[in-house]
Amino acid sequence: MKDLIAKHVASVRTVIDANLDLQERLASLSLCVVHDREDDLFTLTIGEPQEAVTESVRNRLYFRVDPDTLKIVGIEIPHVSARLNDDPLLEGFLRRFLPLAGPEQTPAIEAARELRELVKA
Repeated sequence: MKDLIAKHVASVRTVIDANLDLQERLASLSLCVVHDREDDLFTLTIGEPQEAVTESVRNRLYFRVDPDTLKIVGIEIPHVSARLNDDPLLEGFLRRFLPLAGPEQTPAIEAARELRELVKA
């Protein structure tokens, strides 16, 4: 089990290392923020929607990652109502972005700092 955990941590670290330019990329892209209340799922898409693989971070936050470049192209947070009550880091992020949820795209520069903090965590 320790070997599996070590491999997962290394995988997440590789993704984080591939996204040191995240703040700069976000400055020129748009975000699409969706809160699916029925499934209790928060989704944030960075730039245009694209195929991606999912990398779990703490089993609470999931990075959507371009498999070729390892760039983060979105995030998913399941069980939003629970995260608002039991995870201070995600609670702050969700409270900031849940009001933006909807069909409109939001300038990414507003989210760059918050996303960078999530990547560091």
